[in-house]
Amino acid sequence: MNGCIMLWEQPVFSSEAQVFQIDPTTQRSWLPVSQQVVRVSFYHDAVRNIHRIISIDGTKVIINSTILPNMKFTKTSQKFGQWADGKANTVYGLGFNSEKLLMEFSQKFEEIKEGSAGKQQPMQDGVNGAATGSGTGPSSTTDTGKLPPRPLGPLERLNKLNERPRPPVSEKPTEAAVLRRDGPPQNGKGVRPLSMGPVAGMQAPGRTETWAAEMAACRHECEQLQHKVAELEGRKAEADALAVRNAELNGRVAALEARLAEREQELGTLKMMSEDSNQVHRQKEDVMQKLKAAEERAHQMESQLRELERRLADGRARDATRRAQLQASLRSLDGKISELADLRNSLAQLAV
Repeated sequence: MNGCIMLWEQPVFSSEAQVFQIDPTTQRSWLPVSQQVVRVSFYHDAVRNIHRIISIDGTKVIINSTILPNMKFTKTSQKFGQWADGKANTVYGLGFNSEKLLMEFSQKFEEIKEGSAGKQQPMQDGVNGAATGSGTGPSSTTDTGKLPPRPLGPLERLNKLNERPRPPVSEKPTEAAVLRRDGPPQNGKGVRPLSMGPVAGMQAPGRTETWAAEMAACRHECEQLQHKVAELEGRKAEADALAVRNAELNGRVAALEARLAEREQELGTLKMMSEDSNQVHRQKEDVMQKLKAAEERAHQMESQLRELERRLADGRARDATRRAQLQASLRSLDGKISELADLRNSLAQLAV
């Protein structure tokens, strides 16, 4: 029963910490019970009026400690605390991620311990009274109003079966009824041995066998329910772990999708740049062809220019030669003209 959480137990406080246990050999070093941070919860059992600290790592119960008034939670550092469990014969240690979580857990521990110190003795008295038969049966505890209403379990259903009305055997109480009502004789005195009537003797064994069968069925059902609760708790822990894993995977998928979108955008940009680069390359090739053609035309024009310069030089040389010849002809003509003038003057003088 202590290995799982009962149906009527309710969580009252939860925190997260890494769980340790004292080394049973050295009693000095800590052994990690959980490899990572797990949930550590306080559970209240309204039936027995106790509180337990329970922590489950996956499907394994790593803490199951009933809080007693003599327990003490000690803070050994800013983020670490411990308490000793004499029933489990060990010391538990909790490592928190912050000092605030440690303070909240320590305050809740002290609060529950103080509350259990005042309520444990009245509850124990009530249990002892019910065990000794001082009350009227299991239903008398419910009639006092001390326990909160909750759904009926297998034991409660068995009590209801015990309390259902029985068919009367006769108007006069039988000796078996007197025994059930007044109890056995004290010290063997005051009441003589009674013999059951024939009807009571026939009905009592059958009713007892029926009640025993019903009680065995209820106990079997209770065990099955406990196993189912443990199995469901394990499945719930697995589902929680899968949910956390699913959330992590969803986060990673979202991050990968975002990165993929960025890469696709970059790829589109690179494609556009590649297309632009191809266009620029084609333009470059066109420009290079045009430049080559222009260089060829420039070479041709240079050749033509050199030819024209040569021709110009030749023409200039011929012009110089012609000018020299013309000047020589002019000088010769001037001499001839002077000679003709002199001859004319000579002829004129001769004519006179």
